[in-house]
Amino acid sequence: MDANFRLKEVRRSKAISQKELAQRINVSQATISKWENKFMEPNLLRLVDLALALKVSTDYLIGLKD
Repeated sequence: MDANFRLKEVRRSKAISQKELAQRINVSQATISKWENKFMEPNLLRLVDLALALKVSTDYLIGLKD
């Protein structure tokens, strides 16, 4: 995934904790942390889940749109 992955930025701007986001999409908080710190990448279905939970487009989340 592109270095412009905006998960942490978007999550913080919406004042959502990693734990809360993890609960919303049914993954562990550790998984959110790994995605934010680029140790792992979400698959396509999880990317869609993240975008829906954060109310942004997938294009915005991966840095293709401003």
